[in-house]
Amino acid sequence: MKKMMQMMLTTAMVIFTMAIGQAQTEPTADNDGKKREKIEALKRAYLTEKLELTVAEAEKFWPIYNANDKQQTEIRKSIRSQHKALKEGTKTEKDALAAMEVITQKRKEEVDIEAKLFKDCLPVLGVEKTIKLASAEREFHHEVMKRMKDRGGDKGQKGPKGDKGLKDPK
Repeated sequence: MKKMMQMMLTTAMVIFTMAIGQAQTEPTADNDGKKREKIEALKRAYLTEKLELTVAEAEKFWPIYNANDKQQTEIRKSIRSQHKALKEGTKTEKDALAAMEVITQKRKEEVDIEAKLFKDCLPVLGVEKTIKLASAEREFHHEVMKRMKDRGGDKGQKGPKGDKGLKDPK
């Protein structure tokens, strides 16, 4: 009878622990998606404002930009996975060299894709706005990083009060 009670208690604890673990991971994944969507919306508004895009320019620009951004994201994922493999410790020197070669190649692809973006944007935006694009992207990323730092990153810590970081352009 005592063993039966211990088994039931252990089973209940395992189920309870699993339920808590699942409850904690699902909202986090959902929150990450919402954060990403919010950042993308802010980026879109920020670039539209900084580049002073007309409706006609925006209609042509955003499909080009989004396609480029998707390619860049895939390349960055690949680079991160190679860095992770290097950090985890590769089995041989040959594996390490192969990973570094992939990283180097992906970085070259990243630069080529960025150059293609600027080339594709020239007929749509003109020279002045295309030049502004690179600096506006850097400024946006700088603001995002500053805001994350002010808020304590993803640790849920609140940053200092006041007018810091990105502003929701309205």
